[in-house]
Amino acid sequence: MPKNLDWKGYEGADYEQFWLGRQRQLLDEFEQKIFAALLSGGKAIAEVGGGFGRLAPTYLDKYETSHLVEPASNLRGDAQKEHPGLKCHDASAEKLPFEDGELDTVIMCRVFHHFHDPDAAVKEVARVVRKGGQYVFNYSNKKNIRRLIGGLLKFDFSIFDHSAKEYYVSLFGHHPGYVEKLLAKHGFRIKAIYGAGVMDRIVAKIPLVPKGLSQSLFFARLGAAFGISPANFIVAERV
Repeated sequence: MPKNLDWKGYEGADYEQFWLGRQRQLLDEFEQKIFAALLSGGKAIAEVGGGFGRLAPTYLDKYETSHLVEPASNLRGDAQKEHPGLKCHDASAEKLPFEDGELDTVIMCRVFHHFHDPDAAVKEVARVVRKGGQYVFNYSNKKNIRRLIGGLLKFDFSIFDHSAKEYYVSLFGHHPGYVEKLLAKHGFRIKAIYGAGVMDRIVAKIPLVPKGLSQSLFFARLGAAFGISPANFIVAERV
């Protein structure tokens, strides 16, 4: 991860290298499955912080127009080269290059945890998504099972409050309650929550465990329901 990550922090980074290794591959496959299964389709979608276009195959055929917002020029160029059908934009999540209500869907993956001002970003997403449209994204759950146990052992109860937890430079964990209130504030209703980061680790470390468990949406819903997953995927509707 770049040492001083701002909204152009991945400039020059070889983000594709991040996805090497069995656990990362399993997580990639799971994220691909999540978006492929949950996106409803329509006239226009924008992936914000879309990187090199890793998730583009999950939505290109579902929407008449597909936009990718990516401030890092090298990643944006890779995405455009690999997926000519994408309309790529150099912009930030807090200032999206779209008209009010122009989009049916906005997606973000591995982006929310970098926001210094999540309120501004969600407000902007609410501006560009039409009523009845989708906002699908994930965030780092600071109340996951590992951090919960670690916090209790250290008598650190901050894991239960709604303040952001900065793990590294510009990498934040959030309480599920905070995310839910933030979405409601800006006119979104949560339709479903899926957890990630548990089964992929188990499958990666224990070869005898069937690979299919890491792709199970049932276990993903279960992990989110119990609040133990390191990352939560939110499917929200603009109301």
